[in-house]
Order: sequence, then structure tokens, then C-alpha cells
Amino acid sequence: MLSGLLRAGAVRPDGADADRAALGAVARRLLTEQRALRRPCRTAGADPGAPAARALADRQALLWLAAAVLGVREAADDGRGLFLGGTHWALLALSGIAGRLGVPLPGPVPDPRAPVWAELAGRVRHGVDCDVYATRLLW
Repeated sequence: MLSGLLRAGAVRPDGADADRAALGAVARRLLTEQRALRRPCRTAGADPGAPAARALADRQALLWLAAAVLGVREAADDGRGLFLGGTHWALLALSGIAGRLGVPLPGPVPDPRAPVWAELAGRVRHGVDCDVYATRLLW
């Protein structure tokens, strides 16, 4: 299921703005990385404690995380303009995942930090938590 979300994010049309185009390009780059892992995973030894197997598992877990990011963004993109339905936080998350994997970002990617910071700062000012649910703070 998660692998399908990464694939779906990679083949989705780029859209009209640079952020959506960048999100699709990063998803395609990560999908390429996932495909590159198939052969090493098939030929890895059976010992899950082996350093090579653990390194492959770490890379695969990061790619599943990327797929989960795309899935959350897609589910929240219902036209209401909610933060989780936007591209900025997802682009920031995928950029971090790509960096952790050592995968270069494709071309110039818009810097999503300012809009993400503005959202989080606005939540704090209005007594809203920075969780995915935008929960009102009780204190």
C-alpha cells in the first residue's frame, strides 16, 4: 500500500505551480531510489542482523515514510486549503528524507521553510498545537 502511494505521487500531473511540480519531481526521484533497492533486497543475505540488511531496511523505511507523507497530503487535499493538503510541509519532509538517503534533489526546488514556519508560528499565536490535527491548546 505505501509503495503505491509513492508511485501515485510520482505519476500525478505536476500541476500549475512550482511547488506541485517540485513535489512530483522529488516523488519521482524517491521512486527511482525505491526501484534501485529491489535487487539488493532480493540478493541480501537472510540474516536480518547483518549490517547490509539493516542498511537496506533503513533505506526502505525512509522510502515508506516518504510514501506516508504523500498519502497524508493527498488525503488532506480536499480543496479547503488546509495545511496538510498543501505542498509546503510535504516538500520539506520529502527534502529531508531525500537528504537522509543521500539522494540529490531534482533541479531547483522551492524553499518551503518560510510558509511552514509561518503556519507553525500562527498556530502558536492562536493557541493551536503543531500536531497534524491542529488541536486547541488547553493551557
